[in-house]
Amino acid sequence: MLNFFMNPIFLAGAAAAALPILIHLLSRRRFTRPGSHSSAVAELVRHEQEAEEALDGIEESAPKWMLNHRKDYETGEDIHLIGSDIDMRLRDEINIMKKIRSYKGIRHERGLPARGQRTRANNRSGLTLGVSKRREDRKK
Repeated sequence: MLNFFMNPIFLAGAAAAALPILIHLLSRRRFTRPGSHSSAVAELVRHEQEAEEALDGIEESAPKWMLNHRKDYETGEDIHLIGSDIDMRLRDEINIMKKIRSYKGIRHERGLPARGQRTRANNRSGLTLGVSKRREDRKK
């Protein structure tokens, strides 16, 4: 068995098969000097600042249909929210709808769909029954 692995033809075939893998792994490896982590951190901070600058003026540069919060409840402006502000604003507006007893607020309170979906077959909760069959007298 050992003679098979020492066979020169087998070794040449194994080297030929492994060569592209080794080239790929070596080309993917980044050669960095020890202590150059500070430059990587500085680069990340720079990218983060560029992203913040790009998002700061998005209300003016992007079309209104692209913003994620149109016609704010308090100000009436079209704004673009980021991060946890989206969840907080959504929760606050749902609570306002519940407080003023709007149709959507009542549907949210009851846990039903608020956008006109049908509820006869879908969105069942609690005891769900499928199609109930009638008992018929079977004559055989």
